Amino acid sequence: MLPVPDGPRPTFRGYRRSDGRVGTRNYLAILTSVNCSASTARMIADAFPASALAAFPHVDGVLPLTHQSGCGMVPESEGGRLLLRTLRGYAAHPNVGAVLVLGLGCEMLQPEQLSARDGAGAFLGMPSVGAPAPEPAGGGLLATIPDGTVVRSLTIQDTGGVRATVRAGVEAVRRCCRSSTGAGARRSTSGSSCWASTAAGPTGTRGSPRTRRSAGPATGSSPTAGRRRSPRRPRCSGRSTC
Repeated sequence: MLPVPDGPRPTFRGYRRSDGRVGTRNYLAILTSVNCSASTARMIADAFPASALAAFPHVDGVLPLTHQSGCGMVPESEGGRLLLRTLRGYAAHPNVGAVLVLGLGCEMLQPEQLSARDGAGAFLGMPSVGAPAPEPAGGGLLATIPDGTVVRSLTIQDTGGVRATVRAGVEAVRRCCRSSTGAGARRSTSGSSCWASTAAGPTGTRGSPRTRRSAGPATGSSPTAGRRRSPRRPRCSGRSTC
């Protein structure tokens, strides 16, 4: 990390997380533990266009972060470890202020491994960039979701099918939005331990066009005109490195 120079330090409006990192966006992410819940996640996210989010000026969008794996995957396998590290990395990202974990109910990678706040409770994972690394457990360092991040979970089978889960998911997202609106953008210095910004690059996430358009700010790719822009969107000034 480069030393902080003397004198006035540039600032930007960002979302300071409880672990000291700063996000430049405030998104609600819908994480799917299995590919079987991907379509349901997209239907929940589709219920929140820009007009529906007007009541939540501090929420920049609802992101359905789906994938094509998880079914029949042994969590301790190399593929299972990779998937869980990736999904917990999304949940712990400083641009994510709330997480809805959505599972089917019979997958081997259980939603509890994604919604457990302490990384040690997920058995597998990776450390959060810029945050204190937790102790090794289960064969690797584990991502810990910041205390200030709102976490909810649903399973399709326990909720009563796809239609019932979409209704319950929409209501859960609304509750998460109400809980996260209190964390408004505040001025932060560019010398913060780590801050997330948008940059061009692949997402590594597949899904609907809405997913690929919206996932950029949370995963590192460039957003497009399809992304909702909040009138109070944080603006960055100055440069920093993690």
